[in-house]
Amino acid sequence: MFDPSDDFPDVIDGLEAVTLVRADGSPGAAVPGALRLATRSREAAACAGHYRASDAVWNLPAAQLPDGPRLGDTIVDAAGQRWTVLEVQLAARGTRWRCAARNLAIAGGLDATIDIEQATSAKGDSGADVPVWTLWRAGVPARIQPIQSHMLAAEGRQLAATRVTIYLAEDVGVSPAHRIRGPDGRIYTIQAVRKASRADALVEIDAVRCE
Repeated sequence: MFDPSDDFPDVIDGLEAVTLVRADGSPGAAVPGALRLATRSREAAACAGHYRASDAVWNLPAAQLPDGPRLGDTIVDAAGQRWTVLEVQLAARGTRWRCAARNLAIAGGLDATIDIEQATSAKGDSGADVPVWTLWRAGVPARIQPIQSHMLAAEGRQLAATRVTIYLAEDVGVSPAHRIRGPDGRIYTIQAVRKASRADALVEIDAVRCE
């Protein structure tokens, strides 16, 4: 929970225009007068490590946002970085919403960028339907974690298959009907998708890369 005694920032980044994106898909709002406060090490210690370098405290004017932020909403800053709202408090005698928020991409170590592709059906040279893969979502921050490698027999030859877990900060609606192209161009076939169980958790994708 918030401790007002620890709410004095070392650095104030200045007012910036942000967008509040609703977790439930309802219309969000532009907030031109947001203020980001840099949390300091003393606050992190007081909160038993709850706040980290990937966290910030945002102040959003209540006059610009009558329907306040909710847990799980996302604040998109001027640089396009996404901050998931984890705590909300109406502060300063009801004039501002104070939000503790986390950049899940930083917190989760999402240091790769992937593309997500989807297939449409087309006729091949033999007249049979073949999948044609096209770009569906580009530049999605991710972490690709290898789990296990093994040999796989396919079409009369042995392939090296690597099982991985791919982590995403954002639920983009990916499903086993899609496939993932890694930053090196390698293709990952999706086996299963586990949605985040909490606002500060990551989406997990079970996938296999064959080569």
